[in-house]
Amino acid sequence: MEINYKTVASATIPVKGVNISLNAEYENNNLPGFVTFHCEGNYVEQGSQKSIYLNFGGAYDCVNHVFQSISGGVMSSDFLPGLEDTIMDFYNTIKGA
Repeated sequence: MEINYKTVASATIPVKGVNISLNAEYENNNLPGFVTFHCEGNYVEQGSQKSIYLNFGGAYDCVNHVFQSISGGVMSSDFLPGLEDTIMDFYNTIKGA
C-alpha cells in the first residue's frame, strides 16, 4: 500500500470588510495548481454608499490566472480584482516557502 502525504495551506484574510478563506492542498515538492476560496462579509462597492453582503466561493487556477469556478450567493464583479490579488499573494507565499 502506498500512502500519499499532502501539505495543506490555509489562511483567512480580511479584504475591505469581507473575510476571504483560502486553502491549497499539494504534495511535497510540488506547488498547488489551484487555490479554493470562500468570501463572506459586507462590501461597499467603489463609488457607492450601499453595502452588499457577499457570500460565494470557488477555485482559482494560479498557473493560468483564471477562475475555474465561482458559485454561491451574491457576488460583486468590482470585488474580483482584489480577490485575485489576494489569492496570488497567498500562492506566492506558498511558492516562497
